[in-house]
Amino acid sequence: GNIKIIDPRGYFGDTLLFGDPAYDIAKLLYAIDNYHKINEKQFSIHKLNDGSTMLVHESMYIDHDIEYFIKWCLDNYEISKEKLNFILFTIWLSLTSYIINDPAAIIASYSKAMIRSKRFLI
Repeated sequence: GNIKIIDPRGYFGDTLLFGDPAYDIAKLLYAIDNYHKINEKQFSIHKLNDGSTMLVHESMYIDHDIEYFIKWCLDNYEISKEKLNFILFTIWLSLTSYIINDPAAIIASYSKAMIRSKRFLI
């Protein structure tokens, strides 16, 4: 029940630097949010009659333990859901330039970013 997360980023002179826990938690959520489905091209994109686009991939599974851990992180590090969701949004959006040679994956990543801009994962 006494979890410690250590994320050293290196040294600046003699000072050990640590990353922002909100970013690390967002990266964990990014993995839970089916990053691997986009990366492994296990998705489909459908253009609907109303002009909107629908991204389809296997549903994520968030069990009670994962939900408890995320809520614990938010409370323990005093991170708002809005901040965490914004970081998750920017991570998804930044993936679009990383996969620049795969137009379908760019659309999928952009779609995930837009979803995260409107609703929190948990």
